[in-house]
Amino acid sequence: MNSELEKLIELTLADGQLSDKERTVLFRKAKELGVAEDELEIVLDGKLFALQKNSQINSVKYGDVKKCPSCNAQINSFSSVCGDCGYEFRNIGANTSVKELSQKLDKVVSECETKSYKHMVGRGYGDEETARRDDITAKQKYVIKNFPVPNTREDILELLYFIQPKIEIGLQADKNVFDWRNKYREIINRAKSSYRSDKKVFEEIAQMENNLKNSNTIGYIVCLYSTSSAMFKWVLSMLGFLLLLGIIYLITQIFK
Repeated sequence: MNSELEKLIELTLADGQLSDKERTVLFRKAKELGVAEDELEIVLDGKLFALQKNSQINSVKYGDVKKCPSCNAQINSFSSVCGDCGYEFRNIGANTSVKELSQKLDKVVSECETKSYKHMVGRGYGDEETARRDDITAKQKYVIKNFPVPNTREDILELLYFIQPKIEIGLQADKNVFDWRNKYREIINRAKSSYRSDKKVFEEIAQMENNLKNSNTIGYIVCLYSTSSAMFKWVLSMLGFLLLLGIIYLITQIFK
């Protein structure tokens, strides 16, 4: 193979891909240098195969990798800044997580609204609507727990702002407040890693983390009861009633 052509092949394959334009240039150059098209095709196929194989190995060993559009350096897919040239990856699939999460939560509501809950009436539930609300809460709980933390910086911040109102402790708390708080904490930890080089944003994230600490024990207890299912509240009521009967019995025994 001609050394000049080999150098040109290396340059065109530097990004791991071969465009139609690059292929045309290579074949035109090969014709000028007297290199057979079949020989060039074999060489190109071999080099492309080797590049793809190395890419798969790197993905297994180091996680998925992406290429910096500024300097062509290979970096981890989660990295938000190129370590070689400082290029920041922005708007790469950003703001898709909030949309995806919202769609999954809405899908749960839609599916439950078409179901009948007559079989649940009398089994800890006084009516179908209460049973439906508890089923929605349980299924949305599963969605929240298993929803993946995004990789892009914009997506991370967007998701944090989306979840923030749902982590408030109190009587009017979201039915899945404790699952939202766990997911919020998980995203905060990822955000700390992603924004560690950005002092201003890192401080904002630290402030967001404080929102998880601004609650007291009494608030937690009240919130735990208010967000419980109707069946769980019914069980607690029965236990409370039995406890009250026990106290009354003890008092009557003492003052006999």
